[in-house]
Formats: sequence, structure tokens, C-alpha cells
Amino acid sequence: MMLSYESLTGVVHKEALCNRYMGPTYKYILEDFMNEQTKDNSSLALARLCAQAASDKKANNILILDISKLTSFTDYFVVCSAPSERQVQAIVRNVQDEMRAQNLKPLSIEGLETASWILLDCGNVVFHCFTDVAREYYKLESFWTKAELIDFE
Repeated sequence: MMLSYESLTGVVHKEALCNRYMGPTYKYILEDFMNEQTKDNSSLALARLCAQAASDKKANNILILDISKLTSFTDYFVVCSAPSERQVQAIVRNVQDEMRAQNLKPLSIEGLETASWILLDCGNVVFHCFTDVAREYYKLESFWTKAELIDFE
């Protein structure tokens, strides 16, 4: 008997179902699959949270790029820019504050000293905030032309 995830979604007691139809070993496979589904949704939610926090501080040209099918190191890039280094720092601080409000924190932060390009590595989401000049110079989006563009508003 072949079971699909769709046929299992309405079942409240997934452990009992797995033990009965798939054996106890397969319970972990199902849990991993369900965790992947949750991770995908939470990654996109985090990307949108970062984009909205950047928008709240008047970031320019905000993009969410779904690169999950193109690379294995992250699922989404959030890319934005601002006219000055001071505004870039304000945008990044706001993103960090919004993440902190959700009990989240980046794995690492790069570029705070120079502030022309600040990167927040959040695991499945990488947030990039550039000055307008740095964004034009590095053209990060041009490396990911095959990425799906996600609307955040």
C-alpha cells in the first residue's frame, strides 16, 4: 500500500498511522518530510519579514529571490539598497529588531564596519543591504537571473 503525504495530512495521530502502515522506522522519514514543508513556509515567511522590515525603513528596489532550486546553501535572497551608509545601517537594525521580536537571530552578520554592503545570514534566508553605489557595482541579482522573483507585499 503506497501512501502519499496528501493522504496523511488529515490524520491527527501520525505516529500511530506510521507504526501501523509503514513501521516505526518510517515515522522519522515522514517527520523529516513534514519538517521540510514547515521549513519552506517559515523560510519564505522570514524572507517576507526581512523585506517588510527593510521597506519600513524606506529601502529601495527590494527583491526576494527564490534560489532554492539553484543552490543548496540557502533558499531565499532578500536584496535591497539605500542611498547612504547610515540608512543601510538603519535598515539592517530594523530587520534585526523585527527578527528579535520573533525570537530569531541571524547566524552571522558581515559588513557592519563599512556599511556599503551588509549581509545577514539567517540560514535559509540571506539578507543583503547595499548602498545604491555598491549595488550597482556588484550587481548581485545578475548572478541569479534564473531565480524566481517572489512578491512580498
